[in-house]
Amino acid sequence: MFGTSIALLGFGFALVLPQLSVTENSSGDSLAAAVYKTSFLLYEPVVVEVTLHLEKRFRPNEKDANEADKQLRRLRRRLDVELRDQHNETVRKGLLCGAQFLPTESPAHDFRAAGLAFPQSPDREGGFLHSELTGTFILVVRDRGTGLESNALPIEIAAPTEDARPPSELFKESFPGALMMILERKGDKETLGVFEHLARDYSDTVYGKYASVSLALLRWKDTFRQHNKTGGSEVWGPVTRELEKASTVFEGAHPLRERVLFDLARAQILAGQSSEARRTVEILSRDFPNTEFGRKAKDIPTELTDQ
Repeated sequence: MFGTSIALLGFGFALVLPQLSVTENSSGDSLAAAVYKTSFLLYEPVVVEVTLHLEKRFRPNEKDANEADKQLRRLRRRLDVELRDQHNETVRKGLLCGAQFLPTESPAHDFRAAGLAFPQSPDREGGFLHSELTGTFILVVRDRGTGLESNALPIEIAAPTEDARPPSELFKESFPGALMMILERKGDKETLGVFEHLARDYSDTVYGKYASVSLALLRWKDTFRQHNKTGGSEVWGPVTRELEKASTVFEGAHPLRERVLFDLARAQILAGQSSEARRTVEILSRDFPNTEFGRKAKDIPTELTDQ
């Protein structure tokens, strides 16, 4: 099944993975995927980067409204992450949340996006039910609308070690509220309490890491809602310190690191830390050049100092 190995670059790191075919649809478009790491723990979000290759270049700035909309529709994809067994049968799947291909200012063939997937059991009855399967699987990203599939990647889903079992169960039980905390920076009182517990007592586990980063992002959002752009260093200094710590939790091009760096730069400006904000913007622009917040990074100083 597996052929010659090649190095796939993505998320700021290289993985040596088997070379597998990438399917194309009738348009000649294709998908290629890379994973943030090859082994994840049970209930941990699976982080995937996807490259969409368009056989016919995307054409921006079309004057005709219908043609402009047609071009944008080519980038709108509903992506699932499927985990398959050795017989290529899908055993678990989850929506690749947050992975959106953004239009470019110049004609282009390739578009990259990263997202988080939460594999679910197919037995859920309209609700969220975590997958409990562990072992080695084949991961494939699939475009639900066209049936287009990416290359296949071997990954492992491992059971938590003894020390990680308590936080893993806390993290599991916090769903579906955890989805809102991680993806939307919103949380009910119960979920907030669980995340505070994880961040305080299990910060060295992957579950505590997702909790601490989510809380830092929520802190920015709540502070901005209460104070808008006022308060100076007294209000925004503590926020920058929390976000600075959160920015070191995940490495490379993890999508939550991107969001943290974006909010950190804005908080630093509001705290009067202009030089620090410039450095953060440089990192964001360098590490995330083709993403939503990476593109917005160059406008952060103007956006906040001119208002």
